[in-house]
Amino acid sequence: MLRTVFLIVSLLLITLGNLHAAVYYVSSKKGSDKNSGKAPGSAWQTLKHACSRLSANDTLMVFRGSVFREENVNLGGGTVDAFGPKNLPLPVLAGSRSYTKFETSKDNKKIYVVNCADDVQHLYVNGKLMNIARYPNTGWARTDAGNSGSQIKSTELAKHPRNKSGYWNGANVRWRRWSWWFETRVVQNWDGQKVMRLAGQPIGPNHNGDASGFYMDNKFEELDYPSEWFLDKAAKKLYIYPGEDIDDINTALVEGVVFDEGMKISGGTVKNLEFRHYKKKAVGFGRPGIIDSCVFRGITDTAVTGAWDANGSIVRNSLFEDCLNVGISWNENKANKSKTEFHHNTMNRIGTVPGYGGSGVWHASAIIVTNANGVRIHHNRIHGTGYCGVILGSPNQVVEYNVFRKCMSTLNDGGAVYTNCDASIIRHNIILDTVGNNISSQKWANLGQGIWPEFLSQFKNTKIINNTVVNSGCHGIFLYNNYTCEVTGNVLLGNKDGILLKGKQGQAKNQNHNISDNTFVAMSPEQTPIRFRDEGFNYGTMTNNAFINPYANWVATDGKNWQSNNMTLVDWQKQYAWADKNPATFIGKVNPTSKSLVGRPHCFINDTVNDVQFPIKGTWYTAAKEEYKDVIELAPFTSVALILGKGNPGKLNGDYSLFSELNAGEASEVVAKADKKSSRRSKKDKKEKKEKAPKKTASVDDETMKAWGERLKKALEEKLASGKHPYFDFMGKQYRVDELSGGKILKISSGSQEMSYPLNRLKLKDRCSLAKGIAQKGTNESLAVAAFFFYADGKSKEGQSYLMKIGKEERDQVEQDLGLAQK
Repeated sequence: MLRTVFLIVSLLLITLGNLHAAVYYVSSKKGSDKNSGKAPGSAWQTLKHACSRLSANDTLMVFRGSVFREENVNLGGGTVDAFGPKNLPLPVLAGSRSYTKFETSKDNKKIYVVNCADDVQHLYVNGKLMNIARYPNTGWARTDAGNSGSQIKSTELAKHPRNKSGYWNGANVRWRRWSWWFETRVVQNWDGQKVMRLAGQPIGPNHNGDASGFYMDNKFEELDYPSEWFLDKAAKKLYIYPGEDIDDINTALVEGVVFDEGMKISGGTVKNLEFRHYKKKAVGFGRPGIIDSCVFRGITDTAVTGAWDANGSIVRNSLFEDCLNVGISWNENKANKSKTEFHHNTMNRIGTVPGYGGSGVWHASAIIVTNANGVRIHHNRIHGTGYCGVILGSPNQVVEYNVFRKCMSTLNDGGAVYTNCDASIIRHNIILDTVGNNISSQKWANLGQGIWPEFLSQFKNTKIINNTVVNSGCHGIFLYNNYTCEVTGNVLLGNKDGILLKGKQGQAKNQNHNISDNTFVAMSPEQTPIRFRDEGFNYGTMTNNAFINPYANWVATDGKNWQSNNMTLVDWQKQYAWADKNPATFIGKVNPTSKSLVGRPHCFINDTVNDVQFPIKGTWYTAAKEEYKDVIELAPFTSVALILGKGNPGKLNGDYSLFSELNAGEASEVVAKADKKSSRRSKKDKKEKKEKAPKKTASVDDETMKAWGERLKKALEEKLASGKHPYFDFMGKQYRVDELSGGKILKISSGSQEMSYPLNRLKLKDRCSLAKGIAQKGTNESLAVAAFFFYADGKSKEGQSYLMKIGKEERDQVEQDLGLAQK
């Protein structure tokens, strides 16, 4: 009886709570803050007003197509979500103002000017970042010797055509003072010879920056190059030298970044909003909340921050693009057992504009966790960072199932995953092309690492498990002065060194690592599977690893005193008790100058969330002599390094292949071939089929391809106009086309994730997939479009299936444009 009463009371409380929930509406274009906000026709006008009126169970529907140029919006509870036709863009909360009515400058007809009382930090034209007027216009000037944190010496700068004493006073210098950071300082005094004294205090460690790169900006006289701008604060004038792609500056969208902060979340959920152009941060979590399926673009400092009481927050399914410094920066109370998660986000080009990514160390990175306990970072795709992909500054965080590509693209001496703490868990990540950039720094070794647990303290208990690390500029795993780490199941291919083991003098000699079941692969004579420093250290237990070095007879290199002493397996085992006793090996069997691919390794990677059958051509082997033909079965976020034994492997792009980048038709064709081995046709059957369906080859010039691109666009527009939304495979996922904005931009979605992508930048395989989606129950025109693109992509079988469904006149036109010839 008491149980029944309790259930009735609970249901009554839930019902009463829901009765108090309300739905409100806000529109920047048609609303008014004097309205009730309770219906679409009586929407509010500003987000700041609307969010201040939400309770915990309320929902605020934000009209698509709205642009709110506001700051300091506070969300204490409730849900904020987009509302309106899917063909309209996401609502935007912007930290910028737009400017129009530019006039031609009296002094230079290529420069335009408008009145501007705002303190503009950066300028965007049609979404493209402009450069603050700078010298040199591209590239770098260089320092001489004898610099310090307070002065730069540069005889090169003295050669400037307008050089004179004091010329650079008040301008900015953006200086690569050392390998792993940029520094932005104001010039206090320029002597006209070679000495430039800097205002303020030096930033970062005490390195002199000799022979390093820098450039000057924020100088009106240097406004002499397309896509530059300058703000004259005293005269309140904004000047712009438009890019060559701008025909009329007054029809372009010109936005200046003026506001510091966008939204503070202290509870509640924000979905399907775009945040752009804030100086300091777009969203700051004060207490736990959720960001879901949002977009962050052009944020100057940090897109999302977490404060001391923000544990338990979630950032998911969101797109971060072209943010100048950091995507997510987190600093929560370590005493809390965090359930904070950052997952299924896409982060492109974070901190990749040299000199704009913050001053000092730990900048220009996708995700930085300074303090926390148990943050989970998973299933993100991070493509392009200036410095690191992920930085961990306190123990017990988890980084797993992420894809990192081209981290360390403007800085050096860091890693895709860099930890400065104990007990990190780093597993099932795919780390590709961690570059390490020395273009603007002084001469320094390339130190772009895949995974790097810092060596400045005796960090311990890091777990590095089942990761794939390919083509790092330096070490795949950098394990220096660390203790009791687990390094198991990793595939390390094409790195300068697969792993570096090193101790620090004065510290304990036995590091007690467990290094087992890894695959270490050298991809050139200069690379080595494992490098270590002798110096009396015992690095722990090594078992069941595989060492692949096709171009030399060594597996390990003793780098004592930084001199390379290459060692065969036998020599290594004789000299070091910790050496792997019985590894699998493939050593010294390929002539580096040979053009044959036989004997050369390749890494096949499943970067998806599904089990896959990865198609391969030829016969391949592992170092343990396991043979693979036709397909390899790979679990999610796993890989295998294979050696070509015989046959033609087909086209292999570089040292690795990602399943998500395979042509879907090719994958299904090869898998089908493998499944049908037991029922292959006789030679007679093959001959009869060949006679019935003669092969055709396509030859397409650029103009024809462009014309059919327009027909693809038209067919898509007709499909959308009929109320149907085609699906197609793109970037490893199946997306639905929601709209075609302005005839140029695809608005697409996959589940709760939405993104925009220029139609004309789709690859040929993506156009095939899109054309296939359009052609389903489509018109004669859409079938012709599908036929054209499949033939153009070399898939004659699929192309012919569409070609046979259209009329003769249309079919003849398709074949003529393709240049098809019967053989």
